[in-house]
Amino acid sequence: SLSSLIAAIDASLASNDGHSYTNAIKRGLSTSSPDRLPSAADRRSLAIHAVTRVSFENALLLPVSSASVSGMETALCSLPPGTTLDGAADSLLREFIFMHLVDTVGDYVSAAKILASKRMESSDDDTSNSSPYIVSPADRADAHLRVAECYLFADPSSHLPEADAAVSKAGQAVDAIPLEDRGEHAPIIMRYKSAVARVLDLNRRFGSASAQYYELSKAEGMSSEDAQRFLGLAATCSVLAKDGPGKRRLLSMITKDKRLVEIEKIEEFMNHPALLRTMSTGHIVRRVGGASREWEEFVSSLKDHQKIVTGDGMTIPEKALLEHNVMAAGKIYESVYLQKLAGLLGVDRALAERAIAAMICDGRLAASIDQVDGVLTFYDELSEISGSFLESRMGNKDGEGKGATAGRGAVAIAKPGMGSIIGVVELLRWDDAITTTCIQLNKITEVIESNHG
Repeated sequence: SLSSLIAAIDASLASNDGHSYTNAIKRGLSTSSPDRLPSAADRRSLAIHAVTRVSFENALLLPVSSASVSGMETALCSLPPGTTLDGAADSLLREFIFMHLVDTVGDYVSAAKILASKRMESSDDDTSNSSPYIVSPADRADAHLRVAECYLFADPSSHLPEADAAVSKAGQAVDAIPLEDRGEHAPIIMRYKSAVARVLDLNRRFGSASAQYYELSKAEGMSSEDAQRFLGLAATCSVLAKDGPGKRRLLSMITKDKRLVEIEKIEEFMNHPALLRTMSTGHIVRRVGGASREWEEFVSSLKDHQKIVTGDGMTIPEKALLEHNVMAAGKIYESVYLQKLAGLLGVDRALAERAIAAMICDGRLAASIDQVDGVLTFYDELSEISGSFLESRMGNKDGEGKGATAGRGAVAIAKPGMGSIIGVVELLRWDDAITTTCIQLNKITEVIESNHG
């Protein structure tokens, strides 16, 4: 009965007996227990008693231990949503369980889950400020960050969505911290920015991650060791970012940073400065009998999520190197055979062509591809691209095409920073097809009319 289970809980607290405490709770609340209380109201009453009796003025009458933690978790999970307890006893218990799971057990995922369910309200939710669950923005941010940090420390590949969600909630809390209080809570804000950078990195948004890491490396009050590490992480992500104006700005900014030489002292980033200098100056990172020494050592320093195989069959670093070398080749050649370029890049021609076409379609490379002759032509200006192509595609006033691409296979064109104009090209092809169809239809109509007129 409810009264006998309550008496058993009280007796276990009096004798500091975690096993008896857990047994009494599980007997009344566990779905597998033959003695489970049949009434939902009774189960709620037992769960409330188990939580409120064990909590007392920011302390626990029964320490969290391997014997008691299971019963505590069962009681918390049995509380109906929205249940309000005096002194927010359930929130207090969650904090003690969290500390036990982190410090004693080392179960970071379970710790994150128990703290993520902590009820936290802002003063905006209760203008009377009467709720015991009102938590300051800084404390809310701290709780959400602890959840995110546990997920990221335990297994980021398996719990990235949960970590991402926790970081988003932390961001909302950080935004709510009054401006005049932000200096006092600078450590929390720095933890938030660090978590954001880490999540961006894990989500393979390397350009944004690099910028965030670099900002952290320059933060006021950052220790020299942490600043060097953040600078090294910024360098890593800048190399892996998609090629384009943004990446080149990052590479230039980091390369010009006088602190770059300092990261050579860190084994993980020892060869990053040499590689960044090569890439920031637009030189090709050559593959002679395999990857160059700097590149090979760079790849070996990467984390697993930074080396996965993408949908086009290349790993992330392979794709980053290919895109960089294509851009670098554009500074050497006005036009080049795809087969020759593929050999220079150390990849299969078909793979190189797909990657180049993607760069063109994304507006990151000003170039055109003649698929018949297998020639890649680089351009400097959009006017040069559009003029060269449209003239060759549409022909001169006499109706004859000009240039190497006249009447040839597919051509892709774009200008970085201005988006793709492939839609214009496709529209012209569509217009040509309609025109040809109409001409043929007119001829058929004329024949029919002449035969049956």
